[in-house]
Amino acid sequence: MDIKKIVGTETSYMTDIIASFKSEFLKRGSVKASPQYEYFLSEVSSSFMETSLEDEYEEKIRALRKLQRDGLVMSFEERVYSRENGDWLYAVCKIDEDKLVNDSNKSPAKKLNLAEHKIVFEPETSKLIIGDVVIDIPEYKKEYSILEHLFLHCKKGQVVDWEILHEAITGTSSESIDKEKIESEQRSIRDAIGRTNERVAAACATQDRLLKWSEKTVKRNY
Repeated sequence: MDIKKIVGTETSYMTDIIASFKSEFLKRGSVKASPQYEYFLSEVSSSFMETSLEDEYEEKIRALRKLQRDGLVMSFEERVYSRENGDWLYAVCKIDEDKLVNDSNKSPAKKLNLAEHKIVFEPETSKLIIGDVVIDIPEYKKEYSILEHLFLHCKKGQVVDWEILHEAITGTSSESIDKEKIESEQRSIRDAIGRTNERVAAACATQDRLLKWSEKTVKRNY
């Protein structure tokens, strides 16, 4: 499966955006300090106009506008952050935190200690299951391929080099990557691991980190 050609839907990105906001809210200790939140839109590069990247960007913008109509996102603006390995486009969003909290309270997340629960990933249904909490993982994202490899081919605590995950995600060897793009690819894997931990944090109201990135390697903590 060539995930680079698969783009999520407006609905799936809405779910992803809300999970990101909730995770950030939990990190702040559920204390309303600032209604401003950031959401990653795309890497800005010479390849930005590739069909898959352009479609993904447009679907994310549509999702943000739908959340704006629903009242969660009050306003947002696009902002580019320049880094050594490229420019990154984010949506800086002003949100209604009361709505975020109230909607969350309707279906409160269960506070879980990950070490106390059985954790499995089901590739067939694209679901990460922690105890009785079920988390949907979009098949079109890197998170899916990373979880599939770590749960199906690795033991808990086993350290996996980023190059192995790159091959699991793309189906190609890291040797095929241009030298100037290696750091960008490493960052994209690290970011995918971060997003996975955010999904778990939001669904389980936990600060436990399911995955750990260290020295260009990854391991599953639980």
